[in-house]
This record gives sequence, C-alpha cells and structure tokens, in this order.
Amino acid sequence: MTLGAPLQRPPRRVLGLRDLARPPVGLVSSATKSARQLGTRLGPECVGVLRESTLTASSRRRAQPCRPRSRLQKARHTIKPNLSLCGALAAALLAGGCFGSTPKNEYYYYLTGPKGHPKTAQKGATLAVDDFNVAPGYSRQVMAYKTQENELRYYGYRRWVSPPAKLLQAMTMRHLRASGNFAQVETEDKLRDPLALMQATVDALEELDKGDKTYARLAMRIVIRDASSQRVLFHHDFDKTFPCTKRHPREVAHGVSKILELEMRQLATRIADVLK
Repeated sequence: MTLGAPLQRPPRRVLGLRDLARPPVGLVSSATKSARQLGTRLGPECVGVLRESTLTASSRRRAQPCRPRSRLQKARHTIKPNLSLCGALAAALLAGGCFGSTPKNEYYYYLTGPKGHPKTAQKGATLAVDDFNVAPGYSRQVMAYKTQENELRYYGYRRWVSPPAKLLQAMTMRHLRASGNFAQVETEDKLRDPLALMQATVDALEELDKGDKTYARLAMRIVIRDASSQRVLFHHDFDKTFPCTKRHPREVAHGVSKILELEMRQLATRIADVLK
C-alpha cells in the first residue's frame, strides 16, 4: 500500500447483492482541526475539497455583516435604573404629601328664614313655584364678590350650601308659606291644578365692596302667571343691597337673608290680593 493513497476495501456481497466500496470517513469537531488529520483517513484527493469547504464556511461566518441593534436593545444596554435616585424621588414625593402645605378648610353658608311649622289659609290660593333661573356668573356654588364694575371674582374656599337656584327657591317658598296667605305653596311638579304660577330669575347674588364698605346684594325678577292660561298677572323686580358690619362671607349670607325676607313679605301680600 502506497503512503497517502486512498484506502480501499474489497468488494463484498451481502445476500447476493454487491456492496459499494466506500472509504471510511472520520468526523471532526470544528474547522480549526488540521486538514492533515483528515487526509490520513480520506486520502489526498479529498483534502483540497474539504479544506476549500472549510475555509468557505469560516469565511462566510467572518464576512457576515453585523446587524445594527434596535433602539429597544440599545436602551436596554445603555439605560440602567439608578435605585438610589428612585428611592430619593419617592421619599421626596412622600414627604411633600405628608409634610407639605396643609389642606385649606372649606366653609359653607346658608340663608336664614322663618322657623316652625308653616301657616296655611283654608280658603287661600294654591301657588306653584317653577325652578329658578340664574344669570351667567352666579350659577356656581362658590360665593361671588365684586370690587369694581365689569369684574366678578370668586372665593376659593367659601361656598353656598347648595347652588344659588335651589338655595333661593327653597327659601322663597319658606317665606311664602310662613305668610299664611296660601293654602299650598309647592313646586310645579307637586301641584295638580294650582291657581297661580311663580317664575323667577336671579340676576345677582354677591358681595359688593365699595372702598372700605361692604354690602350684600340680591337682584331678582319675578313673574306671577295665571296657571291655566299662562297669562302674566304682574311682575315683581328688585335689586337691593344690605350693609354688612364687616367684610366677611357670613355677613353677606346674613344680608341676603334680610333682603329676601323683606321682599317676600311684600310679594306674598300682593299675590294674595291679586288672586282674591
């Protein structure tokens, strides 16, 4: 046998069939193995082919371009959370919520009126009161004040106990019931066949500051209609102020209560006279 010549196996027969003569092939773990080792098993004619294929595969791996990292991958590698900084920020937020500025107290104000059971007239008229309307700027529950013309301001933490429309409607009905001139005074949805209907619009409900003096102001327009025909019986409009002893929302609530009491006393008598 010549050194370096390919190994040959004699042909053999298996069950009458001729088996092909095949050289034994040795396996290697990587391309870094020398082709000489393979040449001792495969023969010199296979060394060049194997070496070429090995070099081609390795060159392909080296020539393969690197794929650029995505933004998300870059962010994962470049942005690392600073635990100490996060802890400091959380402590600062907690300290600001717990030891920061104290919450402001809110104050609510109501109107005063007649007390006790309402008086009723056995032969008096029945009066239905429609929902009150409020002019723009006065429908909010926060209390309004005015220091100069064409400018309306609001208290931050001083409020009426309910929206002005409901507040004034409820107190108006209390005054009319207490007058003793009516058999019933109820909202429109609670009376089936009222004799008269009252409609009202609030034009102003505010604190009025003039220099060093303060006034409570209430302005309303009231319409009394015949309930069956919707004919207007009369109008009752007023725009009144009441002096306050000091500049405070509590004094404004007291002044508005006084204005409404005086006006409803006159209005109750007038309605009763017209409906007789």
